[in-house]
Amino acid sequence: MTKSATIKIIVDGFGGVGKTTLLKRHTNGAFDPETKLTIGVDFFSYDYNQLFSKPVRAQYWDIVGAARFNFLRPICYRGANCIILVCDVTRPITLERINNFVDVANKLNIKNDQIILVAAKTDLYHERSIEQDYLSTFLEKYGFAEIIETSARNNHNLDVLFELATVIGMFNKAVINKDDYDWIKDDLKGRVEAPINEIHDVRKCWCCNKNLYFYEFCDSNLSSINEQSLLKLWESKFVELYCCSCYKKLNINQIV
Repeated sequence: MTKSATIKIIVDGFGGVGKTTLLKRHTNGAFDPETKLTIGVDFFSYDYNQLFSKPVRAQYWDIVGAARFNFLRPICYRGANCIILVCDVTRPITLERINNFVDVANKLNIKNDQIILVAAKTDLYHERSIEQDYLSTFLEKYGFAEIIETSARNNHNLDVLFELATVIGMFNKAVINKDDYDWIKDDLKGRVEAPINEIHDVRKCWCCNKNLYFYEFCDSNLSSINEQSLLKLWESKFVELYCCSCYKKLNINQIV
């Protein structure tokens, strides 16, 4: 039996809990709206029994983006086969220090074409403040392997993102050759889907009054009703709508 290769992938940036949420959705198969911020470094792994005819284990190092943990970055980046840098499409500030992460990588001989820039939380289309054209300037400036827009909530582009990161790592670790790498990478890039841009009305949570968006409403209710039926309820002005946190508290109070 062929031994599985281990590919080290760093997941970094100022995406906040968005980074960890992406990893949890990919490795556990479920979206957790109450994911906590990583403190220091956390670890995840995902086994591909046959990724383009190769058994591979992707090992993800989730690094907190806060400046006080900068001392960890060179230690963690050493020996990395690929880096995923995550920004939040609702927070332009999450792109401001991209050059810092790139500099650390370059000093450790990690090239820019081993880095993927990820724009997370595309499901928050009504709050989006980083547009595609602006993201493209980072691709031109740095020569990243790819820019991919994702959503952990909707599982948007997650499979192709993590497969591409693993394949970049496989090539960097000489698990696959250049010819295989080129056609696999082109195939994966062709699977990247356009970002979600469907607009529904923004509603308010009846309990805490914060903005509520359609897919959060879906998270709370999809176990009992399908999405099309939920959309009809969403559009009704006579239905009480709750965010995930308030909905959970409401259920707890009912049980008590």
